[in-house]
Amino acid sequence: MRILGVLCSYEIVHRSQPHDLLIRGPFSDGSSKRRIVNRLLGTTNRFLGRNQPVRLHVSSENPFSENYQDFGQSGCDFGLGHEIRHGDVRYQRMPHWWNYVDFAAQGVPSPDHWVRLGEPLNQGQLLRPLQWNRNAQTRAAFVTSYLNSQRRFLMEQVNRVLPVDGFGRAFDASISDHTRSGFTKRQLLTGYQFSLCPENAIAPGYYTEKVPESFACGTIPIAYLDKYSSIDFDPRAFLNLYDYLNEGVASGLQRDLLSRRRMDELASTPLLKKEIGLDQLIAFIKNVLDCARAF
Repeated sequence: MRILGVLCSYEIVHRSQPHDLLIRGPFSDGSSKRRIVNRLLGTTNRFLGRNQPVRLHVSSENPFSENYQDFGQSGCDFGLGHEIRHGDVRYQRMPHWWNYVDFAAQGVPSPDHWVRLGEPLNQGQLLRPLQWNRNAQTRAAFVTSYLNSQRRFLMEQVNRVLPVDGFGRAFDASISDHTRSGFTKRQLLTGYQFSLCPENAIAPGYYTEKVPESFACGTIPIAYLDKYSSIDFDPRAFLNLYDYLNEGVASGLQRDLLSRRRMDELASTPLLKKEIGLDQLIAFIKNVLDCARAF
């Protein structure tokens, strides 16, 4: 939406009103009431002679969530999100973690504060070696609102090797939601050398803000990402629990923590291999707008 605001002026209207572009999320219309309403709106638009709006599928959600639809299932004209779809001109990849990056220098307005993080991600921090909190506690901070069985298992395995301190709604019932935690990651993580930051699901291309935020806060990320994560991050810059599954998570992590070579590599490798360029993304959104105006 920030890029959209740079390219044009727009008005958000109810879907029952005439509109040129319909931006929809990744979830199907699960309720019968919603499906009936959609059919009635479609019939009304055809009766009034309205053109079908251009439909843009946008997703930064966990692809294993209930009623989730990927771009191919959505039936939309264009798609934007974390999916890896090489060669599909109707789809543009924009990983979820980009939402938290400051792109003001590239002409895209960015917030100066995020509720959970604090100061937004700066590409300069991610393009240089880790500014490690060497004098902080040799422990891992784990900030999460949701602790599923997968995350609980990973936390238990890491805790066998490195003490883990839990923060957030999953560990403090008095926190009503993550926007009211009373701390930011930039404040909290200064006291830690490591961050346990597993994703809530393993899926190609689905990489949220967790790893870059941990890195930007001066901690070594202990992540859980699939092998394709190298399209976004340099795998030498973080510890990936996914790599230890065959030998045992605790034993694999312990081996790397005791390896002088691996620890030196973690402290000297930038998370990003190159600067994020927005030219292709902006051109894609401009093309979507041009198609919408043509109707």
